[in-house]
Amino acid sequence: MVVAGFLSGVCQRDVRSAARRVLCENGETEMETMKSLVTFVFLAMALTDVGHSVEKSGLVGQSVKLPCPSRDGLQDQQQPLTVNWTDRVYASTSEPILIFRGENWTTFTTNDAHPNAGNFQVDRNNFALKISRLSYESAGEYSCVGESGGRTFENHYYLTVYGGLNCSGETQLEEGQGTNLTCRVKYGGKRPGLEWLREGRGVASLDRSELTEEWGPVGEQELQLRATHDMDAVEYSCRMNISDTSDTCRLRFNVTYSVRDVEFFPKKKEYFVGEEIFCGARGNPLPEISLVPATVDELPGDRVKSHLIIPKMWEGSEVTLACTANNTYRGRLTSVRELITFQVIAATTTAAATTTMKTAPKPTEAGKPVGGGNGAAERTLSTRTATLLPLVAMLSAVVGLMDDTFSLRC
Repeated sequence: MVVAGFLSGVCQRDVRSAARRVLCENGETEMETMKSLVTFVFLAMALTDVGHSVEKSGLVGQSVKLPCPSRDGLQDQQQPLTVNWTDRVYASTSEPILIFRGENWTTFTTNDAHPNAGNFQVDRNNFALKISRLSYESAGEYSCVGESGGRTFENHYYLTVYGGLNCSGETQLEEGQGTNLTCRVKYGGKRPGLEWLREGRGVASLDRSELTEEWGPVGEQELQLRATHDMDAVEYSCRMNISDTSDTCRLRFNVTYSVRDVEFFPKKKEYFVGEEIFCGARGNPLPEISLVPATVDELPGDRVKSHLIIPKMWEGSEVTLACTANNTYRGRLTSVRELITFQVIAATTTAAATTTMKTAPKPTEAGKPVGGGNGAAERTLSTRTATLLPLVAMLSAVVGLMDDTFSLRC
């Protein structure tokens, strides 16, 4: 017996622990009762294998296979055998319709009058039912019931057939515009579950599922949105779950908005000579950025850029830089200008090398500058270090647990 083996194994390991002594004593005194109970259950199961109910699904036009499992020995060809496959309309009380009948391994009958007879095929060796060229009308409750040597077995399948999942809605928007996203699937059988997600996280939506004579059952989930700048380049997806199947369709937004959020990175009060400073801004279309000393109105085009290196000539002085970002939104030029004032100090070899590493520009997303903060690269290194620390602690705990386990067994 599995239970007996488990308890005897526990009792043989170690009896120094008081808790284990109790377990061993209880296990030994109650073992005979447990053996009798389990034996009774197995005897009852040996006479009738009721089987189980399984939800299955398939895509329109494809095929699905439904096993007809039986207990060991039921398919002994020396024993009399009967097997019946039937189906009926999904979730109805209608009478089952015969699909196939097998008797004594020699007589096999198919019901050619069944509406879907041409799509059924039963394996004569294991009685698995294959349904080909699935349609919405293929949905239903399929049952395999058999008897052999005085024992019975049966399996029930609830088959749902679905069409392709479709996401639709306007995704090319200006900030402030409204849009409705629709997730839609046609099906036969059990109604599928539909859920809208933003970047993988669920969001509230409206259930618009309906049943019409023209199209049949349709599952539909609607998401009503108003475009904001932080939706630009964001993915919304709709996930369908139906019995043993899931599917996802996706939409990605392109939201245009005026330039904003001008930032310097790293942003601080002192910079070394030779250190590089960057300027970034948000906007769609992508903003044009220029970073120049505030006292200069214009610079040649080849010198207008979003970053500059602090020159030696500024050493010991206070400097103000101006970052100007602009884009064209709704047919007109929009512009934002920010200033930064700082002190320039002499650079040592060590300081300059360290600063260069820490002030590397923050990576952009989808080709659009992302405003940094105080030491973007430094924050990335800190985040990675913080991520490693819990892993080290967890490994230490596992090693400690293994030591405790080995000491108990010894």
